[in-house]
Amino acid sequence: MLYIKRNLPKKLFKKLTNIKLFYIGFHNRTYTANLDNIKVQIRVAINKIATHKSEYVFHSRIKNNYFYISPMILIKKWIEGKTYEEIEPDKNIEYKILDELKKIWSVDIKIEKMNWNYYNNEDPKFNEIVAKYSQDFNETTHGDVRPKNIIIDEFMNPHLIDFEWVRKGSKYFDIASFKKFSILSVEEIIKYLEIDKNKLDDYMYLSKIFNDMAYSKIYDKIKDRYIGKLVK
Repeated sequence: MLYIKRNLPKKLFKKLTNIKLFYIGFHNRTYTANLDNIKVQIRVAINKIATHKSEYVFHSRIKNNYFYISPMILIKKWIEGKTYEEIEPDKNIEYKILDELKKIWSVDIKIEKMNWNYYNNEDPKFNEIVAKYSQDFNETTHGDVRPKNIIIDEFMNPHLIDFEWVRKGSKYFDIASFKKFSILSVEEIIKYLEIDKNKLDDYMYLSKIFNDMAYSKIYDKIKDRYIGKLVK
């Protein structure tokens, strides 16, 4: 709470009421509050595992329901609803999720590139595929597409959240992440997005190995310290 007070403009902080801790994640603490009678989320970075530079650039560009944006703190309108992991999977919703991803892929900004070598992976097949797509940094990608990062509102519309890993990369990485939890078949996804199956297969492999390395080298070691869902 003191950190929020020290790092927000005084006039803005004075407008915030009913500030409550909501959630502690790997990278951030989330608070709820009221700002001018609007329920908002206050998200505070708690470490440097995820750099927020690219996220700051992304949110500064789209400015969608955001009241304050800095590399360490953001304040945005609260989205009422449930995460996709809390409801029954639904194909209609999943097509809408793909539509939301399309919007992200089309955002034209200059941000960091996806770094496939971040964890110094020595898997030969992984490195071979990375080399194959060494110039494939054509879209703005969410970078962490998973059920807990998708809010479904009362009208069954999806909202993607948590953009810490937004990067320039390939939309195929987001699609591969989406397929891990989707009930849509590979064929349905390919048809809807008009993409290449072989390339998707390659990125499915990249995604699996990359995420396995992330958890083994970083997240498994800190999960007891950071993870703990709080009251809703």
